[in-house]
Amino acid sequence: MSSETADFAVGDAASEFVRDFVIVFEPHGIKTPDGTKMRREAFSSTDGNGSGKVSLAEMETFIAETLKKAYPDEEKGQILFARFRPCYLYAFKNAKNLIPGSGSADDFISFAEFRMFTIYLRIYTAMYDMFVNIDGGDGKDADDDSRIELAEFLKNFESIKGLGFVALEGVNSEDDAKEIFHKIDTNEGGMILFSEWSSFLKKEEIKNNTITGSLLNMKVTKPKVSPKKVTRQKISPGIPVTKKGAKSIAPVKISGAYTPGSAVSSNLLDFINTFRLLAEKTTGGYELRKTAFKSCDGNGSGQSSLAEVDGYIQSALKRKCGNEKGETLYKVFRPCYIVAFGAAKPIANLSKADDDFINFAEFRVLHAYLCIYASMLDAFSLIDGGGAGVDKDDDRRLSKDEWMTGYKNVTDFGFVGLNKMSDDSQAEDIFTKMDSDGKGMVLLKEFCHYLKTCELDAKTPLGPLLSGNLTPYKVSH
Repeated sequence: MSSETADFAVGDAASEFVRDFVIVFEPHGIKTPDGTKMRREAFSSTDGNGSGKVSLAEMETFIAETLKKAYPDEEKGQILFARFRPCYLYAFKNAKNLIPGSGSADDFISFAEFRMFTIYLRIYTAMYDMFVNIDGGDGKDADDDSRIELAEFLKNFESIKGLGFVALEGVNSEDDAKEIFHKIDTNEGGMILFSEWSSFLKKEEIKNNTITGSLLNMKVTKPKVSPKKVTRQKISPGIPVTKKGAKSIAPVKISGAYTPGSAVSSNLLDFINTFRLLAEKTTGGYELRKTAFKSCDGNGSGQSSLAEVDGYIQSALKRKCGNEKGETLYKVFRPCYIVAFGAAKPIANLSKADDDFINFAEFRVLHAYLCIYASMLDAFSLIDGGGAGVDKDDDRRLSKDEWMTGYKNVTDFGFVGLNKMSDDSQAEDIFTKMDSDGKGMVLLKEFCHYLKTCELDAKTPLGPLLSGNLTPYKVSH
């Protein structure tokens, strides 16, 4: 994967704390005109004296202010800032020497290093989140690290899988846990410090040539942009760009409610990674949506029709994934666009004339629905056999034989309605429930309706989102 497009995604088992922190800084790491514009503005406001260099103290102010803007609830922003503060120094140190021979290499970060700092911030936050969860306390500053004893590690080692770091995935027994503990405890002091913990994880990522490893081992050879230079280029539609041939990155939880399972297709991951940031309730997500809505609302009416949304999706996919791949993704997932549009358009109707359009208040949820209903279609098509999309009135159909042959392939898509199938009897019962008209065929709309109903019945975070409940999701502190 190209180092220019590589990025970091937290593992499925990451805590809500780290997800809420990481999603705030994710847009700062994107290599697009919008991402560059966001970084310029952030760096200029952080670099108070205009020196072109930012200290650790100034970076901490940037982090605190960015969290405050993303979460107007002052307490939540402060909690996140304080919880992860011990790891900021590590992200800062990893970024400040990216440009060999730079005058800012000693104790400051230059603008050319700023994008990678925001990525390192996310990586070290995820490392620290695991550390304090094993240790059982809230971390201190970087010079007075918390410590993990062997007994604590043995007690909690099973919780470290699925967190996004290769070194921790092979710990399957107490013997494995003891072995890795002693590898991390480099000074043989019987305690693991965060400095040892993060150094070990970094070394293993680099050794295994992972995406995270390539990021942590990166060197920037030549600055390409200046924080003071402002160009008057046309603003893009707010969609991150992926270079041709780049590997798909597994997405984080979408809108705080849905994480795709391990069985989803690479096409789906590419589709989701085009739109997921626009579904987030963050300052960065809001800025991306403002720009994207202007491109979707061609006549400036404040409303977008299904045809306009359809065209916007096609353009966004081509821009992110290239013309050929983008067109393929557009056709593969087109059957779900009308489902997502129909689900989003009643949420914030401003008038009767608004019934057949999406307004800006509904635009965030539309992007969440695009990702979620595309995931449902991905599962549906895996059983049906795939093919180009058709419109809603000419849906594909699943016969009972197709369902019974293929249901085991869709049990790990992230939907509770599919997780619970463990044998043919349960699968047959579920088919009967989905086939609401009793005609022996399940349409996409029946499939989606069944999955939505299951999420509501199970009271998952996804249920309220699919029901049109716009109340912000909560995290426990």
